[in-house]
Amino acid sequence: MTTTTRRMLTLMILTLLGAAMTEARAEVKLPGFFSDHMVLQREMKAPVWGWADAGEKVAVTVGDKTLTTTAGADGKWRVEFPPMKAGGPITLTVKGSNTLTVNDVLVGEVWLCSGQSNMEFTVHGSVNAAQEIAAADYPQIRHLKFAHRPAGEPLDDIEAPWQVCSPQTVGNFTACGYFMARELHKELGVPIGLINSSWGGTRVEPWTTRAAFEHNPKLADIAERVAADWGKPPSNHQNPTVLYNGMIHPIVGYAMRGAIWYQGESNHNEGMLYYEKKKALIGGWRDIWGVGAFPFYFVQIAPFQYGNEDPTVMGAFWEAQARCLDIPNTGMVVTSDIATLQNIHPPNKQDVGHRLALLALNRTYGRKCEDSGPVFKEMKIDGDKLVVSFDHADGLKSRDGSALTFFEIADAESGFVPATAEIKGTSVVLTSDKVSKPVAMRFAWNKLAEPNLVNGAGLPTSAFRAGEIPKPDFLPTIAEAKGYTLVYDIDLANLSAHPSYDVDRHAEVKGFDRVAYLLELQPGGGKPKFVFVSLDAFTDDAGKIAIPTVDSGASFQLNTTNMTVVSNFDGIATGNGIAGNIEFWPNNYGPANTANIPNADPAIWDFGDQRVDPVDGYGCMQVHNPGAKQTIFAINQWKAGGGGANIGIGNSSADARTRDWTFVSNGGSYTAKRLRVLVHAK
Repeated sequence: MTTTTRRMLTLMILTLLGAAMTEARAEVKLPGFFSDHMVLQREMKAPVWGWADAGEKVAVTVGDKTLTTTAGADGKWRVEFPPMKAGGPITLTVKGSNTLTVNDVLVGEVWLCSGQSNMEFTVHGSVNAAQEIAAADYPQIRHLKFAHRPAGEPLDDIEAPWQVCSPQTVGNFTACGYFMARELHKELGVPIGLINSSWGGTRVEPWTTRAAFEHNPKLADIAERVAADWGKPPSNHQNPTVLYNGMIHPIVGYAMRGAIWYQGESNHNEGMLYYEKKKALIGGWRDIWGVGAFPFYFVQIAPFQYGNEDPTVMGAFWEAQARCLDIPNTGMVVTSDIATLQNIHPPNKQDVGHRLALLALNRTYGRKCEDSGPVFKEMKIDGDKLVVSFDHADGLKSRDGSALTFFEIADAESGFVPATAEIKGTSVVLTSDKVSKPVAMRFAWNKLAEPNLVNGAGLPTSAFRAGEIPKPDFLPTIAEAKGYTLVYDIDLANLSAHPSYDVDRHAEVKGFDRVAYLLELQPGGGKPKFVFVSLDAFTDDAGKIAIPTVDSGASFQLNTTNMTVVSNFDGIATGNGIAGNIEFWPNNYGPANTANIPNADPAIWDFGDQRVDPVDGYGCMQVHNPGAKQTIFAINQWKAGGGGANIGIGNSSADARTRDWTFVSNGGSYTAKRLRVLVHAK
């Protein structure tokens, strides 16, 4: 074949391909989830959209109503049908250069179902699955499930078929969504559509919009990360925004009544930081849908044996989930009475669906019913008693007839101890023979808590706490601190990638020859403890002596020969002239003793650990006494917030892999945690 012939053949092929592509572009197209058996939202404007050739006229018919439009320069078109009454089946038809027909369309109530594995959990795995599946003859309940798809940028389309509920299909439906839908269908008498966009094991950050992170200063570190990676292919489905991009953005604008959400297990050690992330998730979705504060009902995660973690960490997380009720038009299902402690996926999803349905029926559809367990109202001190009152408390009782469980009280010295709890009307009176002057209480503050306080509707109470144990202040009692000047003071509950200091005077500091740290901790049970450690200045920059964030530029691994240690903790070696070691950095780190520190164990996280990338990693702020094989204090993983950070005095023992509190995620176990940084002027 000659060169000229090859060129002519290539030109003909390109011409034919171009014509085919032009023809393909000219075809009218609907989103991939506009399919047979779909459900449109009743009594709300119902958008229908798609793509065609630029300038192409498109006619869309739903039932007996037809709307026309013209595709824009970008090929997109959109029409908005006026509110429709529940019913069907009807047909949706789109006509342009071609005709598309969607059959068996119903008009009813549409709910978005999202989250991690307990939302993805199917009817197949539920209690009495065989009976539930055999009885699932509800052709007016429809379900679609999106495939797992992370994306680096927001996508416009997603493929998924709608399925009609039957014994042949229901086994793969979201169990929480199905049991909610079944009750709504029976009560309302209308079709129910479930859009299942969930993925097991996922954190909340991947489901959140980019703008939502940017609008919350407490999530600035995530916003910065998203900005740095924006437009790149996602390397991990846990990266912020990637599941919103791939699995939520394609359906933005689809008319729906609201969303249900079951997620948190993958963020469970973050304490109140989770509230900020959840607030961003909800606000971001509502902003981009542009239809106002649609209902958002969520499930509080169940008690579970989370390894060797401090058992009180879950209390702080449940508190953060309950705080989300401050967000307008939200509701929460409590599951502490229907858990399976050794199974992170409790199979009783029937009660979860029922409680979600109660929230919707009462708050969305105006059917008057009790939808909440007892909710803490106030606490009063009455001599040696605490009186705790509740809302939603008609018929307050013990669900099993036994004494009330998982109530604790505390005074200024004892820490929390179990309390005797007695119901008085809509209140509970708490006492203990170990506490004569109680000042604080907490309820269900344990990862295995299955408390028995319920109201007359049989709905349980969420974990909560009230009152305040006086925060310790040991500084005036420490003679060795005389002559030192305060530079930083931080409540470690405010930890984040950008910690919020209550006092920050580093710009005023001119010269110093020693640096001191005072860490004070009030455990949930037991007396407060502290450690004061001073050492020769290891930098002349006061901006690098506090928590070593990426912003501070601090990164130190060095020895000191003149350390002073004072503590009320029996396990700490105290005195003057101690040979010490500091490890301050924002990096990830491994156990290998690359610094060749004497007595370090290269197989566990202790001292002499190896800094590794990324620099913006786990984070380590540790002072050690290698001679005593001892951690003096440690503050790690501050990006996880005050609840999820690793904080401790002395060696940690909860995890055999570590002596320096790495991986412990125990920040939420302290009722007070404070760090002060001081210097001694030259």
